[in-house]
Amino acid sequence: MDSWASRRTFVWEASITYTLTEKSKSEVYRAQTILNIARFGATIQVSGDGFGLSPTGFKRNGLLKFSQKGYILDASDYGISNLAAVWPIEGDILTSINHCDYSGYVFPPARLFVGYFAGSNPLNWLNVEWEVVRTDADTWLLKTRPSSGQDRKNPFLYPEVSARLTLSRKHRGAPLSLQLEYGGLKITYKTNKFTSISGFWIPQEVQYTEISGNKESWVARLEVSLQLIRVVETPKIMLQLPSRTQVNDFRLAGKRFTYLECIQVTNQRRHVTYFWNGYLPDAAELRRLALAQGKLAPEPSRFRFAWWLVAPGVLLVVVSIFYYWRLRRRVS
Repeated sequence: MDSWASRRTFVWEASITYTLTEKSKSEVYRAQTILNIARFGATIQVSGDGFGLSPTGFKRNGLLKFSQKGYILDASDYGISNLAAVWPIEGDILTSINHCDYSGYVFPPARLFVGYFAGSNPLNWLNVEWEVVRTDADTWLLKTRPSSGQDRKNPFLYPEVSARLTLSRKHRGAPLSLQLEYGGLKITYKTNKFTSISGFWIPQEVQYTEISGNKESWVARLEVSLQLIRVVETPKIMLQLPSRTQVNDFRLAGKRFTYLECIQVTNQRRHVTYFWNGYLPDAAELRRLALAQGKLAPEPSRFRFAWWLVAPGVLLVVVSIFYYWRLRRRVS
């Protein structure tokens, strides 16, 4: 299925209810937005409308994220900050959670995992190993197998530690639910209805629920009903940003950041800055920019042996020894 989905665009309509309770007083906000997830091989683009509380408000076409393996370019806040940022991740936006997403939108929230909505393989989600903990006639229940080096005492830094995934056996392993709990957040994705397209089962109606806050002072509850309204073939993906958009590129600062590391590298300004000219610099060009901006220490010069510089001298010594040897033979 992943191969088929890698050339498709998934268009979702989201109906949002956001309830903020503070000191026994509740305020409710509602909106409807569109979420587009376009896949074209290794390239993924997420776009659509953004819904936020004041001062962000409701923003048509406010969402724009572009991802390939190893990074996400996030221009969702361009209309607010006139900046785009490039963050390193382990996989791509369909397999990883980006801790460095500072989008101010209530929906899509910074922690929305879009892989659930784009026909991607659930066993590749979160870049972890899954283990089956229970099976029955209808489902497989899996949880992540913790790998060495993960800080299990602080799931806020490693949200994949507490992930639970349920797959539907009736629908050839399509995702039935995904549960994440970390950093005071409780997040649930639940498929209420499936659809079959080209012989592949994918979610058609999904309920997203997110609960955060401190129960003693405030609680925020985000409930989103998402409905798949169409799946079309992706002709091509062209990343288009306004000319001369400033880009802060953090790819040289690491391979993967926890939430706290995101804050550190941002405060330390460990990014390379350039203006958008229609493409992202490759690794070599990025390093040249970093050196020019003082973000990388210059590599120490190394003495490089050049054989052609010493060959004439060696040859002269050999010839001298040869003639000396012949002269000794004649004398003797």
